Amino acid sequence: MCWTSALDKKRVLLFATLGLLISNLLAVWAPGYGVLVLARIAAALCAAAITPVAAAVATMIVPPERTGAALGLVFGGIAIS
Repeated sequence: MCWTSALDKKRVLLFATLGLLISNLLAVWAPGYGVLVLARIAAALCAAAITPVAAAVATMIVPPERTGAALGLVFGGIAIS
């Protein structure tokens, strides 16, 4: 069970995406290796929060017969990114 399952999915996606943006900007301008490692760990945690929520939202907003296509789009986008 996902730790974000009890939270509003829109807020989770918003805050996780914002966290991903901030952590990646911090990684770009990291003054040292330690800050870079911490920024990349934060980015990984944010991405780990986005992935299951995006899959859940994709399955909820499409008709049942389009679930596979929606999940394919979500995971294809993750793979490309």
